[in-house]
Amino acid sequence: MAQVRLEGVSKSFGDIEAVSDVDLTVEDGEFFVLLGPSGCGKTTTLRMIAGLERPSEGTIYFDDADVTDDEPAERDISMVFQNYALYPHKTVRENLAFPLSLSRRDYSSEEIDSETERVAELLEITDQLDKHPKNLSGGQQQRVALGRAMIREPMAFLMDEPLSNLDAKLRIQMRSELKRLHRKLGVTTVYVTHDQTEAMSLADRICVLNDGRVQQVGTPHEVFSRPRNTWIAGFIGDPPMNFLHGLLERSDGEVFVAGDAFRYRVPPDVVEELDAREVAEDVTLGIRPRDLEVVEDPGQDTFPATVLTVEPTGERSILTAEVDGREIKIETEPREFMGMQGETISVHPQKTYYYDEADQLATVSSAEGDVVEAVEVTDKHVEEVRKDGDT
Repeated sequence: MAQVRLEGVSKSFGDIEAVSDVDLTVEDGEFFVLLGPSGCGKTTTLRMIAGLERPSEGTIYFDDADVTDDEPAERDISMVFQNYALYPHKTVRENLAFPLSLSRRDYSSEEIDSETERVAELLEITDQLDKHPKNLSGGQQQRVALGRAMIREPMAFLMDEPLSNLDAKLRIQMRSELKRLHRKLGVTTVYVTHDQTEAMSLADRICVLNDGRVQQVGTPHEVFSRPRNTWIAGFIGDPPMNFLHGLLERSDGEVFVAGDAFRYRVPPDVVEELDAREVAEDVTLGIRPRDLEVVEDPGQDTFPATVLTVEPTGERSILTAEVDGREIKIETEPREFMGMQGETISVHPQKTYYYDEADQLATVSSAEGDVVEAVEVTDKHVEEVRKDGDT
C-alpha cells in the first residue's frame, strides 16, 4: 500500500489542456474518489497515475518514489476498467490467476490455486470458477474483474467507472461490496465516477474536478455541506442547489438580499461574516431544495414563489416554482400540492449559502442564524469522521 501524490500535474493533447496543474495527495489506505462530469479530466488523471499517459508537466509519487516516467508494470498497481476487460476464452479461474502467472515472483501452481480460491471465496464467486465470462451476469463479471485486480495485493487499486455498466439495483449492491472489501483489505484506492451518489457513499475524500482543474477536495460531508463555489453547489445534490442573485440592501440596521421580485432578510450573524469578508454588494443566495419550507404566512424571512409543476415521488414531493424570473426546486412533505400550478406560496429558507461576486463561498447560515465558517480546500486524513446525517 502506498500514498499517491501528484504535484503540479498537467496533461495536454495538442492544443487541448485536459488536466491543469493538479496537486493531490491520496493517503495510504484511503478510498479517494475523482468526481466530475464527462470531459472534466478525471479519467486522464487516473491514467497518468497508472502510467498509461505521461504528464505534460508535473511529478507523480508513490510514497517518496518518483514514478512519473515508470512503465505501468513497474508501478505495482491494479486497474479495474469500465468494461471489465476479461479474457473471453479463459474461465473465471484462469482470469483470476492470470496476473500471478505474469508476476516477477515465481508462484508455484499450488500457490496460484490457493490464491485463486482465496479471492473467489472473498468475492463469493467460488461456484463460478469453471465458467467463462459470457456465462456470467454483469455483477459476477464485475466481481471477477475486482478479483483479478486484488489477487496480486498491489500498492494501489485504480478504478475507472467500474459500476457504470450495471443496472441501478446491482450498482447499489456492488457499492456495498466495494465498501466492505476496502474496509477488509485497506488498500489505497483511486476511483473515478461521474455519479455523485457513488462518490458520496464510497469515498473517504472526494476531489471534484471541472475543466481539468481541481474545484474542491474534502470529505463527502464537507463537499456537500460547504460547496466552495457555485459550480460545485450546482453539481452536488439532487435536485441541485437553487440560486437567487441579488444586491445587499441596508435599511434601519438590517440587511436584505434583494432581487427584482424578492427581498430576504439576512440573519445578523451572517451580516457580520459578510462584512468581515468584505462582500460589498452583489451576492448569490444558495438554497438546497430540501432546506426550503412552504409556510402559511409571509414575512421578512420568507419570499414568494409561483408554483409551476408538482412532482410526487412517494415520500416527498418536488415543486418547481418561479422566483424573480428564475426556476427553483422545493423538496417538501407529500402534502396536497397537486392542482396548485399558478398559485403563489411563501417559502422559508432553513439554511442559506452566500456566494460573493467571484462565486466563492462566503458563509453558510442555518435558519436560527448560526453561521458556519466557510470551508477551505483541505487535505484531511481518511480517519476524519463523516457526518452521515448531512450526506
